[in-house]
Amino acid sequence: MSDEEWFAKHYGISSPIGDDGSFANEQVVNNSKKVVQLKPSEPAEPVKRVLQVGDLSIFEEEWPEPEKINDLLLPVKQLDLELIPEPFRDWISDTAHRMQCPIDFVTAAAIVITSSVIGAGCGIRPKANDDWLELPNLWGAIVGVPGKLKSPAIKKPLGLLAKLEAKAKLRHNQELKEYKVNQDEFELKEKALKTEMQATIEPAKPAKPNPKKRY
Repeated sequence: MSDEEWFAKHYGISSPIGDDGSFANEQVVNNSKKVVQLKPSEPAEPVKRVLQVGDLSIFEEEWPEPEKINDLLLPVKQLDLELIPEPFRDWISDTAHRMQCPIDFVTAAAIVITSSVIGAGCGIRPKANDDWLELPNLWGAIVGVPGKLKSPAIKKPLGLLAKLEAKAKLRHNQELKEYKVNQDEFELKEKALKTEMQATIEPAKPAKPNPKKRY
């Protein structure tokens, strides 16, 4: 593809640039092409140089020297074990030690997952003489550079949640089976009761008298 064809494709130029620096462009008006003469403008001269002389200097930009990227993070104070709830303390400490990851990662995941299990089953009333109730909707995030075992630290507490979900699913399936048996029993009893009620309450249909034969 020539330079002229390239500019015709990308800039919509359909005829060569004139001597005065103008160029023509085709436009579709009412389903018919219309050639519009454009007046000389700022971009016309650079485009003219490329098409007629092959000067590609307009695409050359002077790039500054790249600056050094500072990837140093500010120091973060280590999480104190005493701040972790006592029931989680030993397990979180042991998990973080065996995984060789910051204890913060396991702690954040464990606390947030515990909050999701509690759900609306627990609330806080900040005021002593008010009915204002706050539910423990807790959000958490783990921030760290790649390779710091963020995902494994989250998956460990999630494994405990998966066990609870598996037990809840088995219990729910058993309840569904019992419901199905009770539902079938109820439908049979309902049908029998309706039949009995129809036989007892529904009046007998009177017989139509036939004319007597005299002869």
